[in-house]
Amino acid sequence: MISPGAINESVGNMRKWQVKVKQAEAALNAEVERIKKDNAGHPSYIAEKVKEARAKALPGIVDAVSAAQKEHDVLMNHAQFYKSKAFLLSQKPLTEPLNGIYGAPAKDQGIEATARMAKIAELSKLSNDMLTLAASNAKLEGRLGELHLIATEQNSRNPKEPIPLDDVNIPEQGQANELFKNAGEILGDMQISMHDVSGNPLSPIQRINAVRGVLNAPAPSMETSIGNPQARLTAART
Repeated sequence: MISPGAINESVGNMRKWQVKVKQAEAALNAEVERIKKDNAGHPSYIAEKVKEARAKALPGIVDAVSAAQKEHDVLMNHAQFYKSKAFLLSQKPLTEPLNGIYGAPAKDQGIEATARMAKIAELSKLSNDMLTLAASNAKLEGRLGELHLIATEQNSRNPKEPIPLDDVNIPEQGQANELFKNAGEILGDMQISMHDVSGNPLSPIQRINAVRGVLNAPAPSMETSIGNPQARLTAART
C-alpha cells in the first residue's frame, strides 16, 4: 500500500505536467490568434495554418497526459485500501513505527510480532464486557493497532456484532482520499485541454465528467507528422 507521502508526491508530479499542458495550450491559443490577425480575409489559409499549429502542439500535450494517466492509474490501484477503515487499522503497529513516522510500519518486525501475539492472547481471555471497554479505551487513547486486534477478537466471537468504527478517525485516510480526488480532477483538466488543442473539444457532458475526474474518452484522433495521439497514449499506458 502506497504511503500518504508517496500519494502526495505523485499528485505533485501530476500538477507539474498539468502546468506544462496549460502553458502549451496558452502558447497555441496565442499562435492561433496571431495567424488569424496576420491573415485576415484568407479563411482557407488560416484553417490550414491553425491545423498545422495544432498538430505541432498536440504531441507534447499527449505525452504529458500519458505520463499523468500512468501516475493516476497507479494511484487508483491503491485507492481501494484507503476506502476501508478496517484495513487501515490492520496496518497500524503496536510498537514503535519506522523512523518514528506516524502511519509507518513497525520499526522492528520481530518485536512487533511478539507484541501482537501477547496482545492477542490477553484479549482472548477478556470477558465480552471487558472487550467492549478495551475497545472504547483504545479509541479514546488512539491506540489504533490495538483496536484492530480487539475488533478481530470481537469478530471471532460474534461476527454479527462487530466493534463499531464509525467514530474512529484515521487522519491519513481523509488526506489520501482528498489527494485521490485531486488526481482525478487534475487528469480531467488535462484531458479537456488536450481535446481543445486537437480542435475536437469534448462534449458538455464529457467536460463535466472530466472536471469530476471520471472522464472515459479516447485521445483525440488528429493525425500528426510524428504519430497518432491515440496510439501514443495507448502505448504510454502499456
